[in-house]
Amino acid sequence: PELEIARQMLQLRDQRIDWAPNLAAMSEVIPPSLQLERLDGQIDIKREPAKLELEGKVIRGGDHLEQVTDFISSLQADSRISTKFPGVRLETLKGDQSGQFQIVCGSGRNAQ
Repeated sequence: PELEIARQMLQLRDQRIDWAPNLAAMSEVIPPSLQLERLDGQIDIKREPAKLELEGKVIRGGDHLEQVTDFISSLQADSRISTKFPGVRLETLKGDQSGQFQIVCGSGRNAQ
């Protein structure tokens, strides 16, 4: 039984998410025209794969969709994010003046 417990602990350690590289990547690739207002991370649990949800708004002029999709492309291109969260997608973007957006970075089933 001790060997089995040790294997389970190693498996849990391997599944753990080190959030620091993901947060560092976001801080480096977010353009000055966007502002993050909320971050929500979820670890792997039995039925739900890990995911990272980002909410924010466009704070400077220009095409909101273009600015947000450029940010998504930067997230996808950064290996610190794409390794654990291969599926980065735009969940919502309000077309009004607020420019509020929600991006989901998913793994497993959440990657689609």
